[in-house]
Amino acid sequence: MPLLVLGYVVLSNVKGKVMMMLSALGSLALVLQVLAMRFNVVVGGQLISKSERGFVDYHWEFFAKEGILTALVILAAPFVTYAIINLFIPILEGTEGKTASSEKA
Repeated sequence: MPLLVLGYVVLSNVKGKVMMMLSALGSLALVLQVLAMRFNVVVGGQLISKSERGFVDYHWEFFAKEGILTALVILAAPFVTYAIINLFIPILEGTEGKTASSEKA
């Protein structure tokens, strides 16, 4: 999905807020895919006991150092940072509909 969405944005003539929304959606999907793959490799590898006594249980913790809340905060940090920066330095303000010839006139 991220490859298709980001490929569509690059190869088509999408401009303005639609481009930003599709790029953010594709990028978020890509980050979630990497997170799921790493989770599968790390936790999946730890679930198999090295002493071959069977599977080991993995308990989800919410407030722990490596918990769900910490992961969500780290995942949301770039988006919150971008939103705050966008308040002071608007990325798309005044760029819609302008061309090189209309700026000279």
